[in-house]
Amino acid sequence: MLKLLDGFQNPVEHNLGLFRDDPKGQFYATVEARKPMPLQDRLSIVSKVDTVITFDPETYEEKVVIVRNDINLNNIKSLRLLQTWYWDERKNRLSICSDQVGPIIDMIDYNGNLRFSRPLYYVKVK
Repeated sequence: MLKLLDGFQNPVEHNLGLFRDDPKGQFYATVEARKPMPLQDRLSIVSKVDTVITFDPETYEEKVVIVRNDINLNNIKSLRLLQTWYWDERKNRLSICSDQVGPIIDMIDYNGNLRFSRPLYYVKVK
């Protein structure tokens, strides 16, 4: 019988929730980063606030609307796994050690076209 731990049913959604809500979370901006990202920086990554100015075509009245754009989970389609491969002399076999994991997000332009893909953050594996 195999039992999945909480959060492993949908690991991307679970980790993104921790990225957004856990103040003690150990998430890193780059592979080389030594210090974890502060919660405020993480919040600015997953949720952007824009100001949109619209005009009424009949009265030409200007309207300012504040729009909150949250990250779209459908744009995260893969994970980047950073690993160290080494030859274990004692066991006489090739071994793999997982170092970091990062969800890859597709960056979409205003026309719906894929611009590029990039890691959203990295989690160091214990």
